Amino acid sequence: MRLTILLVTALISLSYTSATAKTLVSSWFDFTLVGGFKVPATLIDGYNTRYASGSFDKRPGTNKWIAHHGVSGRIIEYIEPSDPDMTFPTLIAGRNGRPFTTVEYMEAQGVQWIDANQVLCSGRLTYSHPGTYNWVSIWNLNTGVETLQSVGRVDDTADWIDGINYNKLFHLHQALGGGFTRIPSDWAAANGLAGKNIGMAAGGYDALNSPMGPALGAFAIGDTVPTYLMDYPTSNFASDGQNHYEIRDKNYAFPTYINGNTQSSSCPSGSDYSACNNPIPIFASQPDFGTIQENPRLSGPTGDIGYFLADSVSNGAGWIDDSNYKGVVYGITSPNGYLDYDAQTSTFLVYNPSDFYDGSTAHYLHPTDYADGPTGSFTKNLYVYNPDCLAQVASGDINEWECTPTIITPDFSELPVTPVDRNKLPTRIGGVYWDNDRGYLWLVLTQMSGGNLYPMLVAYELKADRVADDLETVRPTILKINLK
Repeated sequence: MRLTILLVTALISLSYTSATAKTLVSSWFDFTLVGGFKVPATLIDGYNTRYASGSFDKRPGTNKWIAHHGVSGRIIEYIEPSDPDMTFPTLIAGRNGRPFTTVEYMEAQGVQWIDANQVLCSGRLTYSHPGTYNWVSIWNLNTGVETLQSVGRVDDTADWIDGINYNKLFHLHQALGGGFTRIPSDWAAANGLAGKNIGMAAGGYDALNSPMGPALGAFAIGDTVPTYLMDYPTSNFASDGQNHYEIRDKNYAFPTYINGNTQSSSCPSGSDYSACNNPIPIFASQPDFGTIQENPRLSGPTGDIGYFLADSVSNGAGWIDDSNYKGVVYGITSPNGYLDYDAQTSTFLVYNPSDFYDGSTAHYLHPTDYADGPTGSFTKNLYVYNPDCLAQVASGDINEWECTPTIITPDFSELPVTPVDRNKLPTRIGGVYWDNDRGYLWLVLTQMSGGNLYPMLVAYELKADRVADDLETVRPTILKINLK
């Protein structure tokens, strides 16, 4: 028996050692464009796919996808056309259904196939509504039967009870609801998470006390609570009682609270935020924080400044399980320019300062001083996290906010459609998916096809003959999906 245990342990160790020898994806020149698919408008209940979250999942071994449809709150099946050509063909709409109809304010923003008919769904709240245990569901596309899961029912203390805003249960679905990834079984087994192959991958700001950065949890159907592998919680949810913020862009500098001429390194217990020197949370936009010049909230890549920090994290991540490469990839869409809470855009970006800061009564406390500010724009990045670092989180050696990503800025100039930086509806990297069948990393770009209205799936192949940072490399464009 002891020999058997030693042998199993050795095999797991050998498998993990082999995995850690892989190269971390670290440059856009690791990718070669292969092609992709346009997502059709698919009108259901009077709504189209313009506002799809970006969560897409391909059922392994098939050509069938499942996705969040849009404002309808439905999930929808797509089938790849049988003979894709070189013009980014359109996916074919299949079955659909509407989970969470009995759960107030919740919809299936994240989806993942369980089998040929069943889909695992998850959601998060888009405003400050009470938390719920029923943020995970199993939907049967054939029968229309839904099985709500109870996730987060840890105990009956105020931390985990439903119907409350801003407790640990609320933070749980704000962090992990709305997206998925597939955790490789050998990685999970090697890191004490055997059977937890469902990666709950989302995060980013959506309501107060959402994580300020990407989040990841390991989960198996039936679990009481997922195991956090990545999270950037505020102080009331962090084990060290501090606020944690993931970097948004490698060029961004964190802003600080200013109390007169004195800056403190932490927030005194019981004080209001204006007395502290911490990264500013999304909701700090009150007039008593001073003017932009007196108290800048955000320094962007071009030196532009705004009120606070925000971004859009993809609904799902791609866990690369390749023979040569590794990485857990999220898409991050970050605003550049003035950020103002009253703008009420997806990231609070003021796209046109001359219109927004015109001094009219329609714009509350918007001084004309900022009317000549820069036009708002967006930076789209890939955040690549090292699975070796996540293994340290799983073992308890480091905290779930301590893994730092490698940041890659994609070049989408090769695509047949140009991304847009429109104010309320910019193109964003809405989803990321690793296609283990083909060895493709798929990016879901919103506001692309159909005249910058509907999503587009774009496939990239990882280069076997990688030349790191070789800016002279000419990358071939194949534009032919391999249906193997």
